[in-house]
Amino acid sequence: MNRARGRGRVVLGTALAITTTWTTAAGAATIPVTATTDDGTAAGVCELREAVASANGDSAVGGCPAGSGADVITLGSGTYRLDLGALVVTSPLTIDGVGASSTTVRAFGGTRALTVGSGVAAVSVTVTDLRIQGALDGTGERDGGAILVRSLAALEGDRIHVVGTAGEGTRGSAGTAAAAGGTGGQGGFGGAIASLGTLDLADSFVTGTAGRGGVGGRGLNEVFTPPSTLTSAATSGGTGGAGGLGGALLSAGTTTLTNVTVSGTAGAGGMGGQGGNQDIGPMAANGNGGDGGNAGAIAVTSGSLTATHVTVTESTPGPAGTPPASPNPDATPGAPGQAGTIAGVLRTAGTATFTGSILGAGTGAGGCAGPLSDGGGNLTGASSCPGLVGTLALGAVGANGGPTPSAVPGPTSAALDGRTSGCPATDQRGLPRAVAGACDIGAVEVLAPVVTVSPAQDVGETTATVVGTVDARLTPTTVAFRVTPSGGTPFTTTARSVSSDPPGARFVGEPLSGLTPGTDHAVVVVATTAYGVVESAAGSFRTTGTAPGGSTPGGGTPGSEAPSGGASSGGGSGTTTPPATPASPSSAPAPSSDPAPAVAAAPRLSGLSVRAATLTRRTRSTVRYRLDVAARTTLTIEQVLPGRRSGERCIAARPGRRIAAGQRCSRLLRRATITRTDAAGDRTVVLRTTIGRVTLAPGSYRLTAVATAAGKASAPVSATFRVVAPRR
Repeated sequence: MNRARGRGRVVLGTALAITTTWTTAAGAATIPVTATTDDGTAAGVCELREAVASANGDSAVGGCPAGSGADVITLGSGTYRLDLGALVVTSPLTIDGVGASSTTVRAFGGTRALTVGSGVAAVSVTVTDLRIQGALDGTGERDGGAILVRSLAALEGDRIHVVGTAGEGTRGSAGTAAAAGGTGGQGGFGGAIASLGTLDLADSFVTGTAGRGGVGGRGLNEVFTPPSTLTSAATSGGTGGAGGLGGALLSAGTTTLTNVTVSGTAGAGGMGGQGGNQDIGPMAANGNGGDGGNAGAIAVTSGSLTATHVTVTESTPGPAGTPPASPNPDATPGAPGQAGTIAGVLRTAGTATFTGSILGAGTGAGGCAGPLSDGGGNLTGASSCPGLVGTLALGAVGANGGPTPSAVPGPTSAALDGRTSGCPATDQRGLPRAVAGACDIGAVEVLAPVVTVSPAQDVGETTATVVGTVDARLTPTTVAFRVTPSGGTPFTTTARSVSSDPPGARFVGEPLSGLTPGTDHAVVVVATTAYGVVESAAGSFRTTGTAPGGSTPGGGTPGSEAPSGGASSGGGSGTTTPPATPASPSSAPAPSSDPAPAVAAAPRLSGLSVRAATLTRRTRSTVRYRLDVAARTTLTIEQVLPGRRSGERCIAARPGRRIAAGQRCSRLLRRATITRTDAAGDRTVVLRTTIGRVTLAPGSYRLTAVATAAGKASAPVSATFRVVAPRR
């Protein structure tokens, strides 16, 4: 379907009466929603329900412009109420929010939020960047507490957060002279989503609770003719209904999940019905509780489910139903039902294949049942699920960066780098995968921080400010600087926390004092996380003035690696002072009469080229460039990947999906960095497909070179090359 976005968007604000329409493609319109209410009475505004009606009928409704073909409805920040029942979409449509943490569509009054299709005609719908919430009260439909995808319909969801509760089962029929009270109906399936058609979710979070079983019917009271003629004996109360299946999701069609976190609770068993009153006849019984449901996360009852890098966590089977809360004291007691036994995934029919996924991360007697098909690279905490049984060590589901809630593997998790092939380009949070040829199992990728050192600033005789950048990449990180004076004792500044969300390089700096004049200092940026320590390449600076003893030291090469180890110094005033080092003849630097050369202008890097622009794992190439002065050169290698425009962003393209010409864009993912200390003149670097521990996969790449000298950087210069698979 056509998913082109318009260039403009009206975000909900004070001027709610303004309605603007953009054409997104031939035969389609963009319909901005300008009110969060759902009563249809306000003039001049466009409510969400009216926007859907305009799109369904291709005619103006309320304050909304007429739809025209495959329309796009845009929502701003806020909670869009649905007080008049579920939205029913019967025409091709895209509903775009501004983020699942900012845009919410919520149903009130015991209804779901969204029904896709009529069940008699095909329709394709896309929802992106929003939260959808609903809860069924059991008086009507019971399956799909937030979303129902009917047969013949298709729903694609990107970066959505779905929360729902399926409806309670029907109450059992009342007892008669010939029968006890009836068994309660089974609770609804698919607490958040029930799909009978085609469902395709990516980078999303789905959670919910399947429906509770219905209450058992009440038994018939004894009927007798005074003084002692028994006409009809009392009958027992009915058994409570069984709890529903699929706390988060019911898959009864064709379902595809990629980078999705799923949690939920299967339906509780229903309460037993009261037994009938008796006086002179045999005693009746109160009804037993119903059995709890299974599949706290996902139930597959027909069709096919394909799950790639999915995390199933915090899922539980349904609790047992209880006897009546107010039992008839004249009847014998009822018994509780049986609790559910499957916490994670249950397949009763159809097929279910999991690949690169975390399964069984829940509470209950068993994680999975079915059986399920193993696509490879799975990790599980229960032997009943496909994959390696190992340490999950998952954190709680929450706001861990990215567009939707997720669960992050901890430092001891076997999920870390657990898959070595077939990794998606990105994870649920939008971070790149397949670092050094491996990726993490499940929906979330844990990446080490990226750190760089920059030229020191405000350098004086005894003071300087060391500078760098840190991209924590959504992992809580602290950063410090390790400084090594030439011939002196290394010291480390106080570690400080840096923001990790959103991803991106952040400037960090630390003022130093008490330095030795006229001395070279090597600087390394040190980033520490729960997963380990990452250090930058070494930078350097030289304090001004004359070194102790009346000479300027020549030791310490700018850009050379600093010695490891050293003590940590305080920094309560925000300035780090190195520890005192006793002077001794053996530790004194060699004197030099030559001061550090001055650079009047930024260095110039030119003539960058890659001699053989196509590489394989068996070949190599040569990078050539020219420097006008001695400098530190950084070569950054980024992979060029296809992307799809989403507003102002270029996001990862979905595998196998065609991208409209107007939505195509290129994404750059940094794969490796080479840092050198170069003399002036023509320079060469050997380029291979393996750089350190990183192996460049087949594809297109951009190499960017920047030279730095005396605190000044050259203009970046770029060249391109390709990596191809070797011929067999």
